[in-house]
Formats: sequence, structure tokens, C-alpha cells
Amino acid sequence: MRCAPSYLFVTLLLLSSCATHYQTHYSFNNNFEKGDLQTALAALQSNDGDNWNKSTFLYNVNNGLVLSMMGRYAESNEYFEKAYLFGEDYRTKYLNEAASYLTNPMFTDYKGEDHEHLMLLYYKAINYLKLNKREEAL
Repeated sequence: MRCAPSYLFVTLLLLSSCATHYQTHYSFNNNFEKGDLQTALAALQSNDGDNWNKSTFLYNVNNGLVLSMMGRYAESNEYFEKAYLFGEDYRTKYLNEAASYLTNPMFTDYKGEDHEHLMLLYYKAINYLKLNKREEAL
């Protein structure tokens, strides 16, 4: 019976770490879905990446997307570039990839899917066109 508090503590600790990405970033997602971009951006940047430690890629993509929708195209492209480079750099870390297959994919950083990388390039091109930088858009 003396171990009951210890078991309870460990159980609560494990359950709290099982929150989904959507649950841990509810404020950003909720405001973004409502179209309140300013509040969504504030919620996203209030943590400044603290709660995004395993999803740096998504943190940068979300920043880039919101800034693009707000008309801040140059800043948006900076975040899109960070996300793209993070995903490309992570693809060369084969040890991390192997570890995720052997253990659990949740233990590794999210690097983005191929279609997400294509989306980044698409949004960057659109941002450059809106900035009247046609050469960079190519």
C-alpha cells in the first residue's frame, strides 16, 4: 500500500505525456480554424517552440502559413525555408530513422512528408509572386 502514491504519480505522468499534438496546441488550432489569425499567431509564438520540441517542422510551417495569410510574405518565406531545411537535414540522419522503426516513431522529430515539402515550395513561390519577385518564384 505504501507504493500506491508512487504508482499513481507514474501513471499520471505517463498519461499526461500521451496528449496528442492537437490537444497540446489547441489554442493555436482553435483560433486558426476560427480565422482569428492574429490570436493564432500569438498563441503559436507565445511558447516560442517550447511545446514544439518534437515538431519543429510543424512549428515553422504553421508560422509560415499564418504569416502568409496575414500578408507578411517575406517573414513567411523565412519560416518556410527553415521548415524545408529542417526536413531535408533530418532525412540524412539515418540513425534517427532506424531508431524510429525499431522503437516508436513518437520518439523522433517529425520531419514532414514529401507532399508537405512540395506544399512549402508552392507557398514560397506564391509568396515571391506576391512580392513581385518573379525570379525567386522559379
